[in-house]
Formats: sequence, C-alpha cells, structure tokens
Amino acid sequence: MAHILVAEDEAPIREVVSRHLLLVGHTVAQAGTGPQAVEMCGKEKFHLVLLDVMLPGMGGFEVKRRLPACGLRFRCCG
Repeated sequence: MAHILVAEDEAPIREVVSRHLLLVGHTVAQAGTGPQAVEMCGKEKFHLVLLDVMLPGMGGFEVKRRLPACGLRFRCCG
C-alpha cells in the first residue's frame, strides 16, 4: 500500500483522515504545520501528500512550491 503524509493543522481532522487511511492498509505520517510537512518530505519518501491549504507557519501552496525537489507530482483538487 501507499505511504501517505497527512498535513493538517486541526488535530481531530488529521486523526480521522489518518485513521481511515490506516484501516485500509496504508502507512501514515502526520504534520501539523507547513514547515513540518516540508521537513518530513525531505526525510521520508511519500507516495501521496494530503495537504491543507491553510497551515500555520507556511501555507499549503508555499509547501507545494517547495516539494517538487522531493520528486512528488501534484494535482490540486477542490
């Protein structure tokens, strides 16, 4: 299955999304801020990053701009 980063500052939402991903067999890492998400992507390889647009410290769009160096491709939804 996939290794997924859930970047969301609201802990209850982050936990629910993570729990559901775990239930279907994925491995999950969590970030509560933009800088945390960038740091984690520099240390681990993720198949998917679920990225909130409004994160403390660095918004989701800025995080997205910094992540192509990690080899991720992006699709914006919603």
